[in-house]
Formats: sequence, structure tokens, C-alpha cells
Amino acid sequence: MKFKNKWYFIIGFVFTIGIPLLMWYYLDIRRLEAVSLGGTIATIIGLIIAIYQISGTKADVNKAINEIGRITLAAELSKADGIIKEIQDCLSNNTDCCALKRLKDLKELLIFNSKLYENQLKNHIFKTTTIINRLDAHMVGKNNMFDKIDVKENLEKTRTDILKIITDLKTETNDTKKI
Repeated sequence: MKFKNKWYFIIGFVFTIGIPLLMWYYLDIRRLEAVSLGGTIATIIGLIIAIYQISGTKADVNKAINEIGRITLAAELSKADGIIKEIQDCLSNNTDCCALKRLKDLKELLIFNSKLYENQLKNHIFKTTTIINRLDAHMVGKNNMFDKIDVKENLEKTRTDILKIITDLKTETNDTKKI
């Protein structure tokens, strides 16, 4: 680990050597007492510097954790983007079973990652649940009014909002938002 401020080291070194020398010279204490006093001062200054370094390291660790959280969330939401594309393809190819499975995957992914962007994703989670229920009813023959074009439009709106969140996460600095 790199020492953050060399002046703390220099000041500590001067105090460690200077105070015992001054006391030995002016107060006429024994050399052994001066060395002992120097060691005590060096220990105290070392502890102070260590505490300072640890607090700086803690801040760096928190920044790294925030960065990792942002990158992980962006990666997870990128998966959601891919899932939406798959769902749209499944609906275009009339493979409703595949679309239903991927819709459930999408809902799960949105729920797990909605902690930070709950306001933006809550509506999409609700719409996805509604689509799942309507598609399921359509597949068992209870609902013949399943509009795939409407579903694709809703999915595209969800995809657009997810892409906006991903862009925010990728362009955001550590100082603007904490995860």
C-alpha cells in the first residue's frame, strides 16, 4: 500500500528523534531513557499513522464496492435486455411456451435487481406479471384476446428503460450515486 502523505512520516520521524535528543541534551536524562522515550513516541506516532492509513483504506474499499455493485447491476440488466430480445423472437415465431419461460426469467431478474431502481422497474415488473398471466391463460385456451403486438410494445418500453439505467450506471461516477 502506498503511503498517502510523506509529510506525516517526516514529522513523525523528527518528533521520534528530536524530542528524545532535546530531552537528553537539555534535561540531562540518561541515554537509555532517551532511547526508551524515542521508542514510545515512535510507537504512538506509528499507531496514529496506521489509524489514518486504515481510515483511508476503508474509504477506498467502499468506493471499490460501490463500483463493483454498479458494474454487476449493469451486467444483470444487460442480461434482461437479451432476455427481452429472446421473448420478442419467441412471440414472432409463435413459440409461446418459450416466451412464457423467458418472461418468468425476466420478471425474476427485474425483481432481484430492482432495489436501487425500484421506481423505474416497479411498473415493468407489474406489466411483465400481467403479460405472464395473459399468455398463460392464452396457452390453456381461457383467453383468446392475447395481443402479441401490444406485448412487444410493452417489452420494448421495458427494454428502453433498462437501457437508460444501464447507460446511467456506465456513465456514473463514484461521487454521484452510492450503491
